[in-house]
Amino acid sequence: MTLKDTELKPFFIRKQPPYFGLSAKDSQVRFQSGDIAVARPVVDAAIFMRRRVVLLPFAMILGICIYSLLPLEPPFWLYGILTIVLFTLSLMMRNWIGRNIAYVSAFVLMGISLMSATALMRGTEMLAFPTAGQIEGHITELEMRPDGGRRIVLRLNDLRPRALDNVRFVRLTISEKHLGDVVLAMGDVVSVRARFIPVPKPSYPGAYDAQFHAYFGGIGAYGSTLDPVSVRPGDPTLWDDLQTAIFDLRARIGERFSAGMNAQDAAIARALIIGDQSALDPVLRDEIAVSGLAHLLAISGLHLSLVAGGAFFALRFVLALPFVPHNVPAKAIAAVAAMAAALFYLGISGANIATQRATIMLIVAFIAVLVGRRAITLRNVALVCLLIIFVYPNELFKPGFQLSFAAVAALVGAYEWSKSFRRNDRIWPRWAKFLSGLSLTSLIAGLATAPIAAVHFSQFAPFGLFANLVAVPLVGFLVLPTLIAACLLMPLGLELPFLWVAGWGIEQVVAIAIFFTELGGEWTYVPPVAGWVLPLCGVALMLFLIVPNVWRFVPPILAALMISIFGQAVTPDILISDQTRSAFVKQDRGEWAQIDRIGNNFTTRVWAEWLGVDLEAQEIAGNCDDRGCIAEVRGIKVLFARDKAAVLEDCGLVDLIVEQDSLYQSCKRSVSFVRHWDVRRWGAAAIYIHDSRSAADAPNIRIEHVIKDAKRTWRIRND
Repeated sequence: MTLKDTELKPFFIRKQPPYFGLSAKDSQVRFQSGDIAVARPVVDAAIFMRRRVVLLPFAMILGICIYSLLPLEPPFWLYGILTIVLFTLSLMMRNWIGRNIAYVSAFVLMGISLMSATALMRGTEMLAFPTAGQIEGHITELEMRPDGGRRIVLRLNDLRPRALDNVRFVRLTISEKHLGDVVLAMGDVVSVRARFIPVPKPSYPGAYDAQFHAYFGGIGAYGSTLDPVSVRPGDPTLWDDLQTAIFDLRARIGERFSAGMNAQDAAIARALIIGDQSALDPVLRDEIAVSGLAHLLAISGLHLSLVAGGAFFALRFVLALPFVPHNVPAKAIAAVAAMAAALFYLGISGANIATQRATIMLIVAFIAVLVGRRAITLRNVALVCLLIIFVYPNELFKPGFQLSFAAVAALVGAYEWSKSFRRNDRIWPRWAKFLSGLSLTSLIAGLATAPIAAVHFSQFAPFGLFANLVAVPLVGFLVLPTLIAACLLMPLGLELPFLWVAGWGIEQVVAIAIFFTELGGEWTYVPPVAGWVLPLCGVALMLFLIVPNVWRFVPPILAALMISIFGQAVTPDILISDQTRSAFVKQDRGEWAQIDRIGNNFTTRVWAEWLGVDLEAQEIAGNCDDRGCIAEVRGIKVLFARDKAAVLEDCGLVDLIVEQDSLYQSCKRSVSFVRHWDVRRWGAAAIYIHDSRSAADAPNIRIEHVIKDAKRTWRIRND
């Protein structure tokens, strides 16, 4: 094959790369045998090895990440034009490497332009200051709450406070008292007097950014009701009617679970089938999380795969029985039934984003089965990932997407690598192959997701592999099938025997979780992880997928070593909330104390989870009076001032002053300030105290705020 044969074809179409001095076939054979000297660099060889399309999701992910880091909103039209230009160049360039670089770069720019377009289509004005008033709007989302109330998303009508003029949607929490006997349905018009607050900023550097995700969901404010709600039927669309019917069906299924099982088993059954975790005991939830089984409670690809895969193999078994004609297309029928089972489960589970992603993946896999292609390939995973990114680009920054993508990609990559070892697997009995496959699946998924879970949740389950080896088969082969069968038999009133069996299985899963929690619960906390860990994991995963042969394991191993040795983040010495009402300070022994604890609010709970602090046993630091508190942190004195008199009195005694109100008071002595208005604008402050001092013997203090992109469209401007 000559270069001329492929010069106008982009690399994802061309089948052979131009190697120097060797035919394409000889190059492929020698490269697969491990002789990388015959090829161009590893990236070119990987592109040749039918992994070219795998680079494209990573290119778009890079573009989306670049978009989030830009100081200003990029012009959509500019990046759109640049994307088209690079696509055109990729078709016209004669140089093979340059053509590939242009094509991949086009996908990077496409990620930037896609996020910019999404912001234009879905973005909203963000509420800047608390407000209250009468509102009216149509229900677009509806979910149950543990206290019997409801949480809804309203598309606002004209009746609204002036502060909400340009807000598209609001998230409203309705208490049980204000709900009363009112039954809500999708598309209904709700009228109520409510109090609204701005969407909160991140609680610490690198924390979950609620403003970013609310903005791309069109939600500009959070609210709670002040009076009973008034509801009237709206003008629901067919989609609204379908959503209401599904919501009612889910509610009835939950009621039948509660009637046929004890409270604990029913709560877990509701979580597994209808995606409702509101009735779960918080203590039990924590025990399940510590044991490494938290993913069983959140409906995701695992559950959908078990349900759809179970339906597929069960129907294939039935259609293989002797009385079934041999000319029946058993595989095609089973694939269609599996897709129907996945869609049914998607509907009754609440159809959250995670289940939508998994359903798309399963449908693509079963369509491949229908057309006679392999269902599980890296190409399919990459195409599904591209589709999901196009539909939900902002979901990339949520833990759920990162965990599911890492697990699926790692499993499929390992599956493709292991094909050569499965040629002689007939010597193993079926039970051994099943057990080894389950063990390797749990191990690979656990290793792929462990650093991501550590970044987002500060948790690691040391015995999670063993807990999953026991619990996942129990859930997949006993609990889920019997619960699904119970749901199908509910119209006939025959669900009780299946609920009893499912309840027994759930009790065994709970016992497994408690056992492994008691075995290793003290080791689950992970200290804060450095910000470069997630990008490194992404690069290691990409190389694992595109590098052939055993060399693919080198990048993940190197990444694991780097994370283990250098991955711990440097934690601040002082944390100040965005209202300056709460503060954590680091003690001499590294323990965290709270300044003048008035009450544990949302921010302090988030800090405690991030830093591994027990709020109930936490010490109180500082000498406090009505005007403020003074605390010593790493050799410097810090004043938390509530009024001007405190600043004037202690100005000469302290090195750092934190305003807990807008005091507008200066200090003659050179003192570092954390101003109240700066914290309101730039968010919570993380303060680092370094050992070195300046020439004037002033302490070396660095103040870092969580907001570094205040000019982006999703940021609240309340300065």
